[in-house]
Amino acid sequence: MIEIIKIVGKLHYVNFGWSFLLPAILMAIDIITGFANAWASKKVQSSKMRNGIVKKVGEMMLIVAVGVVCYAVTLPVEILYCVSFYIAFMEGVSVLENLDLVGVPIPKKIENVINNVSNSIISNEDSDDLNEKIKEMNKMIDEYLKNKDNG
Repeated sequence: MIEIIKIVGKLHYVNFGWSFLLPAILMAIDIITGFANAWASKKVQSSKMRNGIVKKVGEMMLIVAVGVVCYAVTLPVEILYCVSFYIAFMEGVSVLENLDLVGVPIPKKIENVINNVSNSIISNEDSDDLNEKIKEMNKMIDEYLKNKDNG
């Protein structure tokens, strides 16, 4: 816990405005790359776009709410920075996933970490059973998401 506090204490932006601007810029890039991915795969759906934008508005409202609470009760600004960094990180990973799906070359070390390359992470012959379980879980998740979107 002490290490986490030390790391959080070192987090900071050049100025306060970047705690809102960086996530917003990455969200805009994510929307653009997500749309490019959907367009390229001929899977453009207004409901997915609407849900994605609502999610991003919610994330920005979370950053604003944390900023207001930190200011109102004089909490350390590092709390806001943590929330902002986390959301910016999520958006950055999402941008990389979208770029990977569109076909933009991603460095292997990064590609092995993002979600849509689970088959390349586990490729040796001893892990066939694990690969099958991962594929089954991916199918279950896809079906759940499809049912959630339709219902």
